[in-house]
Amino acid sequence: TTLGIDAVAGINYEWSSSSGTVISAANSARPTVCPTQNTTFTLKYYSASGCVFTDDVLVQVLPSPSLTVQDLSACQNDNGTATINLANGVVSTTGSSLSYWLNAAASIAAPNPLNAQGTYYINASDGTCSTIKPVTVTFTDTPSAISEAFFNCDTQTGTIRLTNVTSNARYDYSLGNTYTGNKTYASASVIPGSGIIVSNLIIPFNTTQSYTVRLFGSDGTCFRDIT
Repeated sequence: TTLGIDAVAGINYEWSSSSGTVISAANSARPTVCPTQNTTFTLKYYSASGCVFTDDVLVQVLPSPSLTVQDLSACQNDNGTATINLANGVVSTTGSSLSYWLNAAASIAAPNPLNAQGTYYINASDGTCSTIKPVTVTFTDTPSAISEAFFNCDTQTGTIRLTNVTSNARYDYSLGNTYTGNKTYASASVIPGSGIIVSNLIIPFNTTQSYTVRLFGSDGTCFRDIT
């Protein structure tokens, strides 16, 4: 915080504080101070004729707004892109406004939403004070595979096989065009080396049934549904 006003020729200045706070350039008209508590600064200024004047300035130390953040991740599309909103990185704040930056000095604004990985900075302000914290954004590939279905006319059963599967992906499946299971990566099944995930599906004669296979990525977040 800068105290005082512009210097006047022929006037000498002397600043002191009630708390002993260090004053940068205490004999200047406009010194810089960084108090950690409410502090009264006293200015003595001397005219060329020898008169002495005093004045007090109270600097109040306001609390910076609280800001709790979390790192963000997003699942990439098939073209290798993803979009993420930095506002989702804010867990809680007492600030009244948020802004997003490419650097900790908050001098280069970041686009939001954004589509590039990296470290970004979220600034929370209450109009007077502000708090800035970093957030790391990462993108993860969405798992993929080719699904093949086979029907055995003799046994009236169907088989589903997955090929070209993303490494370490797991699966679950359900009847219908929409996945209705409740598995996660941790509880999903490991894809066997043959790629055959089921071989005894009962298909009533002269009917067609759809199944949806959900592929879970090893990151535990990204998945893909294949019908």
